[in-house]
Amino acid sequence: MNIPYQNLGGIRVGPSKISEIARGAMRIEEKGFRFYSAMAGMTEDERIRQIFIKLADEEKEHLKVFEKLLVCYDHDEFLEPEVADYLNALMQENLFPVDVKPGQPNRKVETMKDALAIGVQAEKDAILLYHELLSRTRSEHGRKLLYSLIEEEKMHLMELRSYYEEI
Repeated sequence: MNIPYQNLGGIRVGPSKISEIARGAMRIEEKGFRFYSAMAGMTEDERIRQIFIKLADEEKEHLKVFEKLLVCYDHDEFLEPEVADYLNALMQENLFPVDVKPGQPNRKVETMKDALAIGVQAEKDAILLYHELLSRTRSEHGRKLLYSLIEEEKMHLMELRSYYEEI
């Protein structure tokens, strides 16, 4: 993932404002959209194709939610270094492969079970990240937006997990 880092005297420093973390979360949603769209084009199982199409559409909607959420951070605050490091680590570990394209081999996705496992882990990571953002968001409107995103990500996780267990 391309999280912007600065090089300060040989030390990599990641985003340290809550708005920068929210923008990083937006990039995760973009990657999720591309990943689920690619997976929908790769599977022959119509049920799995439909879940990937649905998830791709919902990831796209999440981008719009984050655009609204950024307005809530008008009085942007810096995060404590250890909190910023933790949130940056969550974003860096997001498992959506960037290079997945329908019809092209990918070392991370050899089977649809692999794709479902990647989706499960990515949704878990998103839930963790969004909970952390929720705990640091002061705006009631922003908190409601994040809460609804967390609930949707939980649904994604349960759907993906259910299909994963069926295969």
